[in-house]
Amino acid sequence: MMKMKLYVLFIFTILLGAFPVGVFAHGTEDEHQKEVFLQNVITYSLYGTSILVILFVILLILTKKKINQVNVKKKEGREKRDTLNQIAKFYKWLSILSLIALILAGGLNLMTNKTTEKVIEFQHIHGLGFTDDGEGIYVPAHDGLRVYSDGQWTIPDGEKHDYMGFSMVDDGFYSSGHPSPGSNMKNPFGIVKSEDMGESLETLDLYGEIDFHNMAVGYYSHAIYVQNPQPNSKMDDTGLYYSLDNTKTWKKSEMNGIEGEPVAMAVHPSKENVIVISTDKGVFLSTDHGNQFDGLVDRPATSLAFTKEGNLLAGILTNQPSLIKVNIDSRQQTTIQIPKVKEEDAISFIAANPQNPDELVLTTFLKDIYLTNNNGEQWEKIAEVGTASKLSDEAAASHKDDHDNQMSTHSNGDEEKDELPLDVSWNFDQDPQANSKQTLEININDKSGQAMEDFDVEHEKLMHLIVVSKDLSVFQHLHPEFNGNGQFTIPTKFPKGGQYKLIADVVPSGYSTSTVTEWIDVSGNAKSEKLVVDSSLTKVVKDKKVSLEFDQLTSNKDVNMTFTIQDNETGEPITDLQPYLGAIGHVVIVSKDGEDYLHSHPMNSADERDPKAEFMTLFPESGVYKIWGQFQHNDQIITAPFVVEVP
Repeated sequence: MMKMKLYVLFIFTILLGAFPVGVFAHGTEDEHQKEVFLQNVITYSLYGTSILVILFVILLILTKKKINQVNVKKKEGREKRDTLNQIAKFYKWLSILSLIALILAGGLNLMTNKTTEKVIEFQHIHGLGFTDDGEGIYVPAHDGLRVYSDGQWTIPDGEKHDYMGFSMVDDGFYSSGHPSPGSNMKNPFGIVKSEDMGESLETLDLYGEIDFHNMAVGYYSHAIYVQNPQPNSKMDDTGLYYSLDNTKTWKKSEMNGIEGEPVAMAVHPSKENVIVISTDKGVFLSTDHGNQFDGLVDRPATSLAFTKEGNLLAGILTNQPSLIKVNIDSRQQTTIQIPKVKEEDAISFIAANPQNPDELVLTTFLKDIYLTNNNGEQWEKIAEVGTASKLSDEAAASHKDDHDNQMSTHSNGDEEKDELPLDVSWNFDQDPQANSKQTLEININDKSGQAMEDFDVEHEKLMHLIVVSKDLSVFQHLHPEFNGNGQFTIPTKFPKGGQYKLIADVVPSGYSTSTVTEWIDVSGNAKSEKLVVDSSLTKVVKDKKVSLEFDQLTSNKDVNMTFTIQDNETGEPITDLQPYLGAIGHVVIVSKDGEDYLHSHPMNSADERDPKAEFMTLFPESGVYKIWGQFQHNDQIITAPFVVEVP
């Protein structure tokens, strides 16, 4: 009897040993084969325990049948009955234990393949991208794709592959990576493409040979660039390779000018020759298929992506993570406010909606995912630490309404917020002097002396700094960088000596816009220019004719201002103005004595293809005012000055 119990215990131990404790751990590429093996063990254990349950139940039934046929009148029959009863008990316990093992196998199989309706998880995040219609965000998550659309997370059809080097394009996506456990596809993928968002894959090249972790593809051009980690049948060496014919042929890039180890890369959406690579030394740009690179950003970036318009988005990592947009032609950088992330975290992937440049999505290395519909002014967290809770129908409907209306004008709710009293100090690293560079430091505290940490983005910036000379002949519109702890800094250069007024607009989180000002003295030649009222409200600036009209010119009443921009040579209206700081234009107005300051924003948007930009303002009193209208065309900022007298 004791011997039989030991047999039962031994068999049960074998059954339990089929289920490894580490089955829940999904590793990186090095552990992929182990992960497939473990999944196969679970699958075969499920089949095996099912067979054992059936076998032992049949043996139990047959043994019971034999017991009923034994003649127990004789001693030999009674001994045989007792032996068969022991065997029946043995089969009974084996049936029970096999059934328990079957339940465990089924449970593990469900847990390793679970996808619930209410909670969707991301074991890893290996990429990010928008569909061409701008309605869906795709995230490869180690065990298949996750899709965010209309405020809802879903898991699309198709095998749950481990996509690496994932790159969205206008008609689907390109990727490398590994097949899902149980798939018939070869490992690794080489390069594959899907035009039905993962339901099926087309194998393109190097199938079963190599996995590219660092791969980027032009959204419209489909130019493919890869960082090759080892020689293969198509690439004789490691390094950067590219294909312009959908992997039929490959060419090796020389990568001259690159400093540091490549971390991330992005390909221009339509220009197949333009590629950007980031390293631990900075961000580098090539316009000749990666043969020669030049420095673009002197700070390291953890992630890169292009907008449809060809501007570069870069997740910068210095003292704290930040996001910038770079015009690769003019090299002009614009900071985009991002949500607060943990000190040890940074941006891992970025993507821009091809149908709306103000809609951005970013992921972090700790698997948080954020979405903005207004270029960083507000962010919504749509996944936290690798878990995305499915939104309610009401929340999803609300999100869809926000998405559909994202290009409309902002609500007036902020106007009802209180203005927070601020304590501001203005300091230069050296005494301001004409025609020399000095750094301005602006420190903002609340009235209790505590440094302000949280500011809201207003028109793409945390701070707008207007600099005007006493005679209003000098005008500068600057955007200091926020360093944390209430401190903003900006390099400055004053073209002449004399008095200047510094005017800063900031929005402390939860409050309305605060405007703080300071008069300063700049040493040097202080030749003053007389402020003369314009007899004509038409100016020519950078080959553009800019005209200004008022519906009425009066004080203490709403006044509509209309700027019309034309080509000066042909007289043709300019209908393709670019957004400047998130709008069709901006207008700054300062009174003759410098005491009244008005910053007016437009009533129409740049996407209306209208040569007219309309603004509303209110002049507080009669007098002379200088007006600066600022617009952007062909990546050039156009600043048109006008002097008017308000009756």
